[in-house]
Amino acid sequence: MHSVVINGKKYLAEDNAPLKESLMDAGFNFPCGGNGKCGKCRIVCPEIEPTDLDRRFLSDTLINQGVRVACDKKVSASVDIQCEITENKATNIVLRECSVAVSMTDREISVCIVGETPVETVVKKNPLFDYPFEALVAEYEKNPSALSNALRAVIGKESVELFEKYGAAKASVLALAAKEIYLKILAGVSLDSPMEKVETLSETDVFDLPAESLYILPSVNDFIGGEILAETICLKERSLLIDCEKTVVFYGIGENDDIATALWDCDYSDLAMRCVKAATKLMLDEFKNPTVYLYGRNADKVGDALEEIGVAAIRREKNVDNVVSAMMSFRTRSKLLKEKNRTTFIKIYDNDAFQNYLNEES
Repeated sequence: MHSVVINGKKYLAEDNAPLKESLMDAGFNFPCGGNGKCGKCRIVCPEIEPTDLDRRFLSDTLINQGVRVACDKKVSASVDIQCEITENKATNIVLRECSVAVSMTDREISVCIVGETPVETVVKKNPLFDYPFEALVAEYEKNPSALSNALRAVIGKESVELFEKYGAAKASVLALAAKEIYLKILAGVSLDSPMEKVETLSETDVFDLPAESLYILPSVNDFIGGEILAETICLKERSLLIDCEKTVVFYGIGENDDIATALWDCDYSDLAMRCVKAATKLMLDEFKNPTVYLYGRNADKVGDALEEIGVAAIRREKNVDNVVSAMMSFRTRSKLLKEKNRTTFIKIYDNDAFQNYLNEES
């Protein structure tokens, strides 16, 4: 047995027990799944040697200050820990009123129940993930209700389970952040329909979801959704966001305008990585010396490729709390709408500069 002192209180833990479980047993809830995806479960304990996960999510300054993430740690010795995670037994929280924030990416659907602040987030696989873009379009045209119901089932089921857990009946507001193609499928409208039709429909129809009203975050198009746009809340001007998923999105924030492009159905082959480097060079022409941020499961692969062309990048995780901020703040909603309206989308494969850079990489 080892002594684990947490915020001044002494607990005992079995040798090699997961530190996360010890913290939870002591009454601390992670603001995430606690499985190494976001780096939110921060503790302060210089005695614990930093791991690769710490280096992924934390700066050298924070690591030198003793900050660590808890979810990959084991209790192998007596330690003294300061917790930044919230001390609150989930079973003691009852939400009489709540909202829900939903963030849909190619791979995942995150459902977050929100009281005055975010309470818990559940992450599930997007049931449409296995469809390449063209196949998704074809399948939806053939059987729209099946795909629409698949998305609604995930959001509805996870929302209801969170309501039951926290004693709520339904959401007063449900915020949706996603690419336009997923929003249209969710609404059950033609993919050729303008987004205005989805937004107008949402004023009278909540798409069979457990909510009194819907708020749809602004999105750029079928490739760049509100969950990406929401990340601009915490980024400064002259930033380049690269989302490294099945669709590789490049979103640059400028002083007067934003520029974006996308590489869809990316398989991260040698050819695909040459396309990524060519697209990055194109964006660097538009934004001189931006701070580059990488998001998504393939961030390490893209980071290695960018180093080959002399670009250093910071790894980050998309944060559903940014979607929550947009849902709860009219000021943030206005900012996101402004970002959308000043965004120019480049059709990458038709761009001469991109083709020139791609030829250079061949």
